[in-house]
Amino acid sequence: MTARSVAFSRTRLTELMVPSFANFGGKVHGGVILSLMDKVAYACASKHAGAYCVTVTVDGVEFLQPVEVGGLLHLDATVH
Repeated sequence: MTARSVAFSRTRLTELMVPSFANFGGKVHGGVILSLMDKVAYACASKHAGAYCVTVTVDGVEFLQPVEVGGLLHLDATVH
């Protein structure tokens, strides 16, 4: 197998934040965001590997600001 570039694996997921993703205050639940992160990670890794992939571990996640209903969330992933 030939080496693949970072650009080859680049994957972007864009998702509209809808009310069913949020609490009563209009803030999207962290679990929804983690699920979307796992989705884009799978798409990126399986594209790079050309095979089925799973998430084994995550070192850490720190939410710096809330995500509001109605916003577009862009998640980018690459394999380095």
